[in-house]
Amino acid sequence: MSYIRKTWREYIYEEIQEDRETYYVEYHPINLKSYYFAHLNLVFINIPKTTEEIIDIKEKELTEWLKRFPLPIMVTSFDRKGDKISINDNKVFMGYINNEKGTIVKKWGSISVEEIPEEQLSDQFIKKVYGDLPFIHRKEKDQSSKMKASEMKKIKNLVDFTFYTWLFLSIIIAFIGWQSYWVGALAFGYSVYKTLDRALKMLGVKNKRQIEKDEKERKMRHYYHHCERNPLGFAKLRAENFEKDEEQQIHKTKERLNSINFKKEPTTFVD
Repeated sequence: MSYIRKTWREYIYEEIQEDRETYYVEYHPINLKSYYFAHLNLVFINIPKTTEEIIDIKEKELTEWLKRFPLPIMVTSFDRKGDKISINDNKVFMGYINNEKGTIVKKWGSISVEEIPEEQLSDQFIKKVYGDLPFIHRKEKDQSSKMKASEMKKIKNLVDFTFYTWLFLSIIIAFIGWQSYWVGALAFGYSVYKTLDRALKMLGVKNKRQIEKDEKERKMRHYYHHCERNPLGFAKLRAENFEKDEEQQIHKTKERLNSINFKKEPTTFVD
């Protein structure tokens, strides 16, 4: 059995992204066999002033999404940099539908798989709930993965073939060069060119490309030297770069959702 068949459910559903006024939401369906709940991420561009406001938004979003997709769910909030917003001692916020009472169960803290109605985790029930969502079949993902692996193997074989082909041609050319005046002349001319090129380098004469290459290598040595001297500073700089990349990606997502929904009224919740 392949890795994909072991880890993914039969149907793999697309995530949903929706815009709100000060944040956007990402709903990730239950696609992995090891997951017994969906993930709902709230990404705040402007964080509410109080923790109570964030809690209120999370509870309303959980209720809204459970009504749309009655499957266990975990809600997590993030800031504009992609960092998790800690609430209630960093406890997770989860919920599910109690089938017997027909009510929504909300909990600040982990919900074990034993607490969730067994039928809600069956492939048949998940397929029914997500019936209108776009999806790909697990077989398609498996085939795609195998095709990529096959393509990589073909590329490797081609590189190996090209290497040995050039090696063979080089030997043939060298042999012909001993037998042919013109081939020998060309080989001699090429060796003269390489000799002159080497002489110019020894005299310090460089072309534009070599100057740019040397400058790049100099900067790399310079940066490496200072990174070695200050590893903590380098780690901080790297973290800041990752943070900037994450923030830019979040802003791009928010702008894209805004452009999609510019004619629509933002979703609001009525108490």
